[in-house]
Amino acid sequence: RQIINYNRTFAENHSVNVLAGAERITGKGDSFEAFRRYFISTAIDELFAGGQDEINNTGKGYKEARLNYFGRVNYSYKSKYLAEFVWRYQGSYIFDHSNQFGFFPGVSLGYVISEENFFKKALPFVHFAKVRASWGLTGTDIMPESLMWNRKYGWANGYILGGEYNGASGLGEGRLPTTNMLYEKVAKANLGLDMSFLKSFDLTVELFKEKRTDMLVTPGDVSAVLGATNAFQNIGKVENKGVEIAANYHKEIKDFRFNVGGNFTFNRNKIIEMGEEYAPYEWMKATGRPVGQIFGYEAIGFFKDEQDIADSPKQNMSTVKPGDIKFRDLNGDKIIDEFDKKAIGYSSQVPEIYYSINLGIEYKGIGIDALVQGTGNYSAIASTSSLFRPLTGNTSISEYYYNNRWTPETPNAKFPRLSQGTNANNFNDNTVWLTNKSFLKLRHAELYYKFSKKLLASTPLQSA
Repeated sequence: RQIINYNRTFAENHSVNVLAGAERITGKGDSFEAFRRYFISTAIDELFAGGQDEINNTGKGYKEARLNYFGRVNYSYKSKYLAEFVWRYQGSYIFDHSNQFGFFPGVSLGYVISEENFFKKALPFVHFAKVRASWGLTGTDIMPESLMWNRKYGWANGYILGGEYNGASGLGEGRLPTTNMLYEKVAKANLGLDMSFLKSFDLTVELFKEKRTDMLVTPGDVSAVLGATNAFQNIGKVENKGVEIAANYHKEIKDFRFNVGGNFTFNRNKIIEMGEEYAPYEWMKATGRPVGQIFGYEAIGFFKDEQDIADSPKQNMSTVKPGDIKFRDLNGDKIIDEFDKKAIGYSSQVPEIYYSINLGIEYKGIGIDALVQGTGNYSAIASTSSLFRPLTGNTSISEYYYNNRWTPETPNAKFPRLSQGTNANNFNDNTVWLTNKSFLKLRHAELYYKFSKKLLASTPLQSA
């Protein structure tokens, strides 16, 4: 462990804290988690560190090795004006020598405006208010070893040999090796306001913007003539921005205690670069859309009869019959195919909205504590066997589907007609099966009785 920690207060109102150190982590398994656990933070005064003498142990080299130098400088004036600078210079065994080290700084500023006399006079009911801003850059080397360095091989297509035309397969080249890998980087900026007033209400409002760069992705498909799959490259970019609000109200009156609070977060991300292959139409592109965006066909109803089928664009997924789903022809070529798929719904991986409400009430030891959580702007494709796609893969049929299926007497039904076996036209990703994946759930609820100190006075218990 190597750490330097320096504190000084000068000219009465100025205080400075400086921390610097180094750490070396070697070995396998949990050592990698330790590397992340002790990542520099304002909440940690001392960080684990190691010296150069730990490079080798009894002459045996470790498979994993990381060397990190870090530091932090805090400055405070009258506990009113705050500034901090943090940095980390880290090296990892993951990368080759030219890219092995990365420098990742961060800076933050704070202004406790409630310490100003003019603020106290203007808003005496606000006993704390702080405005803060920060920017930081971090880097990660968390990457599966299967992506690194190695060229992949596997069984390839066979070749006809001999007069009896027997095929013989062999070893073929798979994914090309990943070279010149970089740290995946995250640059994040925050602007926040913290307030406490009326001695009962706390409020935090925070705006944030985050940009991830040098993400390891596979560029778009290549021709089979190449005979191999593209290597992973550090070209991915994703941007995320939003707002987070947290509020809490708490009150104590003699034997009665009450608190209620909530959190709300809205975040919207979009892919800036992912090495996407060519797409002839803008609606087919994932670039510029959220991570996990669902793509599918836009349903405009069900075919009424054979004449309706004849008058509509040809749908190439399978032979259609009355009661099958009719899709919109986006490019106007009178054919429904992969060129008519577009973004539908929201992301299936990352909801745009998170929120929660917590409640606590206690009177003379009897209390209730509860937490409700929810998400919003969150989509999925309903594909559960029997419930939404019956009679496929030897599944049965749900009563729900049966009662909501298309028939000539129910042309405005929720689901398409029943069909035996797989129906490629109906059972693909489209807006008929697009569902709201959002939820609201009671995460936790507790009813309790807390014994008073008076009742426990004659027992060895301090609390129960």
